[in-house]
Amino acid sequence: MRNCFLKSRHNTSILGLALVTQIISISRAARLYLLSVMTEQTIEQALIEKLGDLKYIYRADIRDRTTLEKNFREKFEALNRVHLTDGEFSRLLEQIITPDVFAAARHLRDRNSFERDDGTPLYYTLVNIKDWCKNTFEVINQLRINTASSHHR
Repeated sequence: MRNCFLKSRHNTSILGLALVTQIISISRAARLYLLSVMTEQTIEQALIEKLGDLKYIYRADIRDRTTLEKNFREKFEALNRVHLTDGEFSRLLEQIITPDVFAAARHLRDRNSFERDDGTPLYYTLVNIKDWCKNTFEVINQLRINTASSHHR
C-alpha cells in the first residue's frame, strides 16, 4: 500500500517538475511569449495528455454535472459494494462536497459513515485505502457548474 502511494505521489511530482523544467529552461522573453500565445484550452489539453501518460483515463463523455454525478455514483457503489437509493445518494453528496480543501482531503483518505434510509450505518471509503494500486484515476475537461445541468466549460 505504502509503495503504491509513494509511486503515485512520485509520478505526480515528476509531472509537475517536468512542466516547470520545460518552462524554466527557456529564456524569460520566450516564456512570456509562450504563455501569452497559449490559450487556456491548449494548457488544459497538454495537462490532460500528460495525465494520460500517467495512466489517467480521459473521459470525454463527462460534460455536465448530471453525468459527473452518475459516474461518481457508479464508482462509489462498485468500490463499496452497495446500492444507494436516490435519497441516500443525495445525502452522501451533501456530506462530502465542501469548499474546505483540508476537510475534503481528510474525507477522501478516511473511512466514513452515514445513516441509510433504514437507519443502519453505511461505512464507506472514497478510494481504495487498503490497496492504493487498485485505484483508477480519470480526468475530464474542466466544468463550470453554475446550474444543475450546465454545459458551460
